[in-house]
This record gives sequence, C-alpha cells and structure tokens, in this order.
Amino acid sequence: MNYLLSSAAGSYLFWIQVAAVIQILFVFVAAADAGWFHFYKYRLHLRACSKREHLLHTLNSFLFPATIVGVFVVNVGGLFLWAVLMCYLLTFAIELVDVWEEKSSRAIDGGLEPLESVLHFGMGVLRGTVLGLFLASKNFEEFKIGAQPFLLEIQPPGWVQMMGFCMLVTSVPLAAIHLFTYLRPPQRGLLA
Repeated sequence: MNYLLSSAAGSYLFWIQVAAVIQILFVFVAAADAGWFHFYKYRLHLRACSKREHLLHTLNSFLFPATIVGVFVVNVGGLFLWAVLMCYLLTFAIELVDVWEEKSSRAIDGGLEPLESVLHFGMGVLRGTVLGLFLASKNFEEFKIGAQPFLLEIQPPGWVQMMGFCMLVTSVPLAAIHLFTYLRPPQRGLLA
C-alpha cells in the first residue's frame, strides 16, 4: 500500500509541477494579449462594437481565480474537483463564443491581426495542456463525490502553491478591472 501511495503521490507531484510551468507560459501569453491588444491598442472596453466581446473576457476573468485555487493552491477532490472542472468547461465554452463574437466585434478593424490570432491559439493550447496535465495528476478515486474530503492529503509543492497564490492575488483585481471597464459606457467618438 505504501508503494501505491508513494507512486500516486509522485505522479501527482510530477504532473502538477509540469502543469505549473505551462500555466506560467499561459499567463505571459494572456497578459500580452490582454494588455497590448485588448486594453491598449484596440481599447475594446471603450468601444460599443466590442461590448459583448469584453463581457466574455470579463466572465472568463472571474472563472480564472477558481481554476487557479483548485489546481495550484490546493489539491481538491470530490465535489470541489468537479467544480474546478466545470469552471474549465465554462471557460472553454466562453472562449468558443468569444471566437464567434470577434468576427463582428473586430469587423471595423478588418478582423483579428495574425499575431493576436496566434496568441489566442496559443492560449487555448496552453490552457488545454494545463487541464490535461491536471487530469493526469488525478486518480479515479479523487473524482468520487462524497468519498473524498475537500482537501486531499497530498498538496501541491510549495513553489507551485506560491505561484498559484501570486496568480490569484493578481487575478482578483484584474477581474474587478474587467468588470469596472465593462460597466463604463463606451466613449463617444470612438469606433462604433
């Protein structure tokens, strides 16, 4: 039994650390996309034609902290594991709608720039990879509702928890900024 426990623990610790490295890459790509394209260059939050696209980004900004906590800050099982997975699935669904919305939202700009398209593709691949690695770190028993405690015995390594905590404390204000900028009315004279 100790061999199985240590094997499962070793597998979890390995895959969650690989997922953490990929998550760091994701955050850099997402920050470049949001900072440069969304907030600075196109100022999507100020344009009436981009209001729905910015709403989708706002919704995803509120889901992001839940995925960070449930994957990198603590190791959850049972119902809480399923809640984390639902947040990921909602994120992917919102991203699909976002891709559809960008056609009309960016029509005035001639569509997405190639670099922004590459960034969006890269973010989808990186986020999917993190989810896949997270799932690889789990064993079947951890998915059983009611059979697992909220917090599992084996927790992420300290550096992974610290990385997750840093992403959490920065993502909550970013979600608030997304909401604040979504609630502001579009600026007059800006592209329609």
